[in-house]
Amino acid sequence: MFELYFPDEIKAANKQILPHLGKLTPITDNMSDAAKLAIIQHEFDRLYDPRHPVRNNLETLDSVDVVRTIREALKK
Repeated sequence: MFELYFPDEIKAANKQILPHLGKLTPITDNMSDAAKLAIIQHEFDRLYDPRHPVRNNLETLDSVDVVRTIREALKK
């Protein structure tokens, strides 16, 4: 979400997410629930790998001033 509203700040901090998503496997209405769940699990496992940039950038997103400021304001 932050990348959509603050693209320059996120890019300057090298915390982009969208370019690192890769080709996500599509889910369609005609798939079984089990097939949908398998795709979701596969994509989660791929993106949550400790070496994947999406996970690393999400975990360190608070290093971007605008993100930290917003999150701190929401805690109040």
